[in-house]
Amino acid sequence: MTASLTPRAGRAKPAYLPRRRWVVATIIVLTLVTAVTLFIADARHDAQVSRTRGRMSQLGLALQAYREKNGSLPPAYIADETGKPMHSWRVLLLPYFEEDDFYRQYNFKVLWNHPDNVELAARYPQIAMRYQSGDRVRSPLETHFFAVTGSNTLWPGSISIDKGVLAQNMDKVAVVLGTENGHHWMEPHDIRIDVAPLDPSPNSDKIFLTAEGMVGQYDGRSAQYFRVIDFTHELITVRTKR
Repeated sequence: MTASLTPRAGRAKPAYLPRRRWVVATIIVLTLVTAVTLFIADARHDAQVSRTRGRMSQLGLALQAYREKNGSLPPAYIADETGKPMHSWRVLLLPYFEEDDFYRQYNFKVLWNHPDNVELAARYPQIAMRYQSGDRVRSPLETHFFAVTGSNTLWPGSISIDKGVLAQNMDKVAVVLGTENGHHWMEPHDIRIDVAPLDPSPNSDKIFLTAEGMVGQYDGRSAQYFRVIDFTHELITVRTKR
């Protein structure tokens, strides 16, 4: 019996195979895109944290220079005769950032938000960057760095703590990266932990600066680093142009 020379037809490929391959390819592409997107986001966040920590370190150097010249930290604010805050510690630090030109023109005789001072700040927008994290700026003149103020802290208000007490509490937190937005950097607004406990957003980076200039990150167990032990203080005159 003669074998047939006609080739046998191969099995027909199932119609769903090309569709399955397309689905698999799509999943692979989406996975790669997601991975790259997350990598870029993480890299951007790491860069932002590094920038924030760098600015905190520069702030620490300014506080150190102020302390070496004046014996203590600046007061959290300068108040008027009734005790109302008029000017922020951020303004008092400007000479130690080598922003003498701005400081000489700043008018301490009127409120921080007087048109003279507001117009002055608008001419020097780069100064605000010294007090910004750099990753969530909604207004070019807002601040993200806030002093930790209140009784038994390094910033009790319109007075500076005694230099002897400060020397014993240099490891305490002076400034934190706050979660608030919209506060002008010249505004005497900070975080009062004796009014509202410091409870940062779970998504915030929780970066802090100590009086000795160390930059770190805190959690709920770091509360002991915000309050000064055996707190006593004396009035230290702040020299301004008033």
